[in-house]
Amino acid sequence: MDAYRSALELSTAANEGRGAAIAAYFLGSAQDAAGDHDEALVTLRGAHAELTARNDPRMAARVLAAMGLAHDRLGEHDEAIRTLSEAARALREQRATHYEAQALVALAGIRERSAAGSEAVRADLTRALEIYEAGGSPQAEVLRRRLEETGETG
Repeated sequence: MDAYRSALELSTAANEGRGAAIAAYFLGSAQDAAGDHDEALVTLRGAHAELTARNDPRMAARVLAAMGLAHDRLGEHDEAIRTLSEAARALREQRATHYEAQALVALAGIRERSAAGSEAVRADLTRALEIYEAGGSPQAEVLRRRLEETGETG
């Protein structure tokens, strides 16, 4: 996190707003991974606002996905589902399919845990599988097995 804080400070000092926002995105993700979910959301919200103001929808959507994960870790499942759904939609619009797939897999996991409906889980995982298959990712096989094991194929 020290490296991300340093990058944030240096980018801010150099008046590099996009660089600062990207550093804040990585800092917020690291804060979330370290268990400081509330602080992560504060950091990520700032990054999202800056990237949105700079008309960088791809990075703004990546930040939204990170925010969704933080909401999930705080037990705010409805907000996590809303935020990750918005992120996946925006990433699809930006043709950032690798990141879309990541958001969809996370979204499916939250929906499974919150009993949000197997049809939505199947749709999320199926779309992510399509993306991974198209890209030749080893994650395709992981998702295929997950769909089979949970009875979500067919």
